[in-house]
Amino acid sequence: MGVVGEPAVEQGTSAQVHTDAVEADRLLKEAQVLRRSYVRADTDEALAGLRRARDFWHASGTTLKAALASRLMGLLLLEAGSWPDARECFEQGLEWARQSEDPSAVSRIASDLGNLLALLGEVTRAEALCDEALRLAATSGNREATARALVCAGEVAYNRDEAAEALAFYSRAESVSSSTGDLRGRAEALLLIGYVHSDRRRFARASSAYDLALDLWNQLNDRRGRALVLVALGRLHLRLSEYQLALNNFAEARQLVAPIEDGVWTASILAGIGSVYFETGEPDLALPYWTEARELFKLAELRVPATEVLLSIAAAHFRSGSDGRALTHLDEALALARELKSARLESDAHRLAGRVYRAQELPEKALEAFELARSLQEADDDPRIAAETLADIGSAYEELGASGPASEHFELAIARSRDVRDRIGEARGNYGLARLARARGDLHRSRELIERAIDLTESVRREVALPALRSSYRASVDEYFDFYIDLLMSLHLERPRAGHDVEAFEASERSRARMLVEMLAAAERDRETGVEGESTLRAENLKRRLDAAIAEWMLALADRPEDLEEVSRSMSRLSLEYERAQAESRSLGVGLEALGSPAPMSLAEVQTDLLDDDTVLLHYSLGEPRSFLWIVSPTRFESHVLTSRAAIEDSARRVYQQIAARRSRRGAADPDPRESMDELSRMLALTALGGMSAERVVVVADGFLHHLPFAVLPLPLLGSERSMPLISSHEIAYLPSAGALGALRDQARRREPAPRELVVMADPVFSASDPRLPRLRAGPAVASRAEPWQVTAFSRQRRALDSMGLFGLGRGGVPRLPATGREAESIMGWTTADDSMRLVGLEASRLRALHPSLGEYRILHLATHSLVNSRHPGLSGVLLSLFDFEGKPTNGFLSLHDIYELKLSAELVVLSACSTALGKDAEGEGLVGLVHGFLLAGSERVMASLWEVDDDATAALMSTFYDEMLNRSRSPTAAMRHAQLQLMEQERWAAPYYWAAFVSQGEWR
Repeated sequence: MGVVGEPAVEQGTSAQVHTDAVEADRLLKEAQVLRRSYVRADTDEALAGLRRARDFWHASGTTLKAALASRLMGLLLLEAGSWPDARECFEQGLEWARQSEDPSAVSRIASDLGNLLALLGEVTRAEALCDEALRLAATSGNREATARALVCAGEVAYNRDEAAEALAFYSRAESVSSSTGDLRGRAEALLLIGYVHSDRRRFARASSAYDLALDLWNQLNDRRGRALVLVALGRLHLRLSEYQLALNNFAEARQLVAPIEDGVWTASILAGIGSVYFETGEPDLALPYWTEARELFKLAELRVPATEVLLSIAAAHFRSGSDGRALTHLDEALALARELKSARLESDAHRLAGRVYRAQELPEKALEAFELARSLQEADDDPRIAAETLADIGSAYEELGASGPASEHFELAIARSRDVRDRIGEARGNYGLARLARARGDLHRSRELIERAIDLTESVRREVALPALRSSYRASVDEYFDFYIDLLMSLHLERPRAGHDVEAFEASERSRARMLVEMLAAAERDRETGVEGESTLRAENLKRRLDAAIAEWMLALADRPEDLEEVSRSMSRLSLEYERAQAESRSLGVGLEALGSPAPMSLAEVQTDLLDDDTVLLHYSLGEPRSFLWIVSPTRFESHVLTSRAAIEDSARRVYQQIAARRSRRGAADPDPRESMDELSRMLALTALGGMSAERVVVVADGFLHHLPFAVLPLPLLGSERSMPLISSHEIAYLPSAGALGALRDQARRREPAPRELVVMADPVFSASDPRLPRLRAGPAVASRAEPWQVTAFSRQRRALDSMGLFGLGRGGVPRLPATGREAESIMGWTTADDSMRLVGLEASRLRALHPSLGEYRILHLATHSLVNSRHPGLSGVLLSLFDFEGKPTNGFLSLHDIYELKLSAELVVLSACSTALGKDAEGEGLVGLVHGFLLAGSERVMASLWEVDDDATAALMSTFYDEMLNRSRSPTAAMRHAQLQLMEQERWAAPYYWAAFVSQGEWR
């Protein structure tokens, strides 16, 4: 920034010198006022004024005032995140202060510089400066300088990992500041005291110190001080596994530091947000936060936090399955830790390396790394980390077959975790002991332990308001539920009449579709209490920014491929921030205690409250080394042991690939999927349906089975070697879980029936060359801007879309869908209701979809392109008209965020587009995407597709479907079955690709 070394100003007459001195004094006072605004423009103005004042005093030989001005510049630069420039100012100020021989000034500036150098890792010189500051403060008798010097000494001790010594210095500083009435000094010391207590897992003491500091900063009306405490509180909540509270704190702190553009504290906040996502099972979402944080720390030359974040980045790569990248980052982090002489960082690196070796099935190397990590941990290090290391050592011994040492280390990990209220650590230890108990045949003890582990993790999950984080956190501990279900089935095999298979079914139900069930309950609660996350000003602003980003993304998707990745990152981050703002509003509005999960349904409730005599439920749970199927009817319950998840999913993928691919070119032979389907049918135990008379099969799928249309699977005919597709004898519906159906029925019972019949949106306008555009009004400029939406331009973006997890649009780009117009016309021909409506072309717009009147229709049919985002489901959506009635480009993307805001009373939503049943594959949730969105928006059921459908075949299918439903009074599930049977009887469309894509999710009645 070039803040020192400018040429000295020339001196004029004594009168001029006096005038300049007065002006310099004014600039100093003005800078002190501007400093407290914490706005970047004010900081820049204050720095400019101080530079002039400092240069005047230096040139005039007034070294003390020059030193004080340089010190204030350093403080301003420090608060703006410009740490290298702040150091330069402190160095220069210290030199001038020493020339002035003012002990108080030297002490203050030495403390400032010592604090900074301690944070930069230059501890030896920092210690010398702090000692000098303490000595001179005592000489001058200046107690404020003494307090600052004590903080400086504490920072040296803290950065040497000497927590007890640091705490002693901070406590003395707080006492001195309190005695002098220095509120600011006391608040700073209390914040640091809280950090030490938090690091040592003394959470009550930490919280008390933070509360006192926050109160003092509020008295001072100091926004930056408040932000620093909020960051500290966020870290405290993170350590307590209180993830929603942590997110709330980090989000508020980020708003407070934004005006000053403080890169260091922004980095600290970003690192905290990344840690929340990582701890709740979203390493891919954590990575961009950590990557940006590390760059900001490096820019400020903060090597210790930059290395800490580098270790976090390595952990994220490891969690995402990139062992090679993780080890590369670990090597760099280990070298930095040794260079910094930080035993703590070196220990963290070895611990993570051990986990990588475990994943690579190298238990000897893993144990060696874990033991090395433990040897570097001091007695007063973070007990949570120590407990994690103990559990890691236990796991390594377990894999080596040494059950005694493994059990000993798991017990130690549990005890350490309990001491510091670390529920996640305690759960991890209990899970390890549960595995050991099962291995020695003590199934009942194993059950006690795994139930304890699940209860602990569930207590953490209930405190998270953000649905996506609840879901990802649940997925991160999915192995606990898999182990528990398998254990219960082992108990069932030992004692078949004890009801353990029922308990296993109920445990699987408990673990399914939690996010959907909880969001349905939350939506109802919000309606009753009037609390809506999106109603807050911040959420509304974020939604507007997100809509603008989506519009920009669509243009980049069309004709700016070089911008696509950057715009996508911005859009994804805004999507996360918007979801977070909604969750924050909900958690603050109703309290975290009101965010619990509805009770799961028992087998008896499923049989009596949900199922009817014509319906049988197939509930699958895939696992290793075996999977399970429970068959449930009102009068029957049976369980089946199946083969492994890997075998079933490999077979299911083969079937999907063979039936879902577009038909081969003329003359080429299509693969025959019958052998693969026979194999999969046997694996899934569909033969068990042979003796049942139920007309309807309802499937709760798992894993890749969510992609599979069960309609195509063969069901052997009784007394014959022949088989027929399951659809030949049964209606087929799908549920995320039985409990989800119960929640959907509760939602339907509470609302008034829709007064109108049907609305169809189809054949939107996508291209500037579309003849339906008003040419005279559009003008050539509009046409040239939108022209890239045509097929050729879009095909160039296919690779970029695939790399971002986006799919759904046809491989030819975004062409017009004239068949959907005919589809809409055909559908309207089957309804006699005067209040039905057809919206095609420019009328098929996002604005019409968002209009409240959409909630008045019993059936909503969308026939258009879709786009499914498998990484960020909130950015999935359907594509409507990209132009308005004046021919101007407009945002035509109806995102999942938009869909959540719809207030529907629909009995049915039909998504007549490609791949609309797909989404993010979330463990325990199924495919989170458009189907979830419309169910949450108020629809009882959603008809959606599993692959890229054929336009003409879909139009024919839908025409028959609506005829059966509207004119023959069949339920949507029965109507779809009859339509699919009719289509498969036609030679042109007999292949499953043409008729099997559409599946019904939700209510079947």
